[in-house]
Parts: sequence; C-alpha cells; structure tokens
Amino acid sequence: MSDLVKRAFQLMGIEEPEPVVQATPAESDPVPVEMAVSRIFKDALDELKAGWIPDLLTHIQRKHPDQWTRIRAAEDALETTWQGALRETATVADFGEAVSVWKDAYMDMIHEHRKQDCRDCPPDKQAACHNRCQ
Repeated sequence: MSDLVKRAFQLMGIEEPEPVVQATPAESDPVPVEMAVSRIFKDALDELKAGWIPDLLTHIQRKHPDQWTRIRAAEDALETTWQGALRETATVADFGEAVSVWKDAYMDMIHEHRKQDCRDCPPDKQAACHNRCQ
C-alpha cells in the first residue's frame, strides 16, 4: 500500500492522523499545489469515511479479486498523479480525476456490500435497511 493511501486510512480513523492542511492562505494568495491536492484528497476521504464498513478491505481482497485489482490500479494511478502534481508534471485537475477514480472504486464496493447486507436482512427489517443502502 502506498504512503498516500496509508495516510488516507490513517485519516479515516485507523490511526491518529496528522492535520492534512495546517493553514489556509488569504483569499488573494494563490493556493500552493500541496494544499490544493490535500484538500481534494481530504474531501474524498471524508466521503469514504462516512460510508466506511469495518473489514471492507479484507472482504474485497477475499471475495472480489477483480475489484481489488481495480482498486490497486486506481491507487497506483493516484500515487503517480500525486507525485506528478507535486513535481508539476501533472496538474491539480489530473490529481482530482485520479482521486475521483480511486474514491469511486471504493464507493462502488461500499454500495455493493451494503446492498448485499440489505438482501440478507430479515423481511421485517428490509424497509429500514433499504433506506440505509440508498
């Protein structure tokens, strides 16, 4: 797992995170690349954290190897684009797109896992479960 993704999971509460963005520049100041990519990444992490399911990584690796391959490819692209943005060989927009692909790969599995949970709910609890899965 890349340092970037390890950091992401730390931010999701697996370990104590360090602040991603320490200060916000004045409105007229240009936003440094590091701060811009941190904001984009933190926003994606907040979305993932809101829907995160314990043991999801283990579940994906064991039950959905094709999706695990998709996630790993998205992670590799994210790492490459992150490094490129910091070296100015990729744009912040390129990084944003890579983050979106990476986040969507996880969100697809979160939604699929929740739908499966709903299918496994007892009939008397499916209405409440269905609302959670939307």
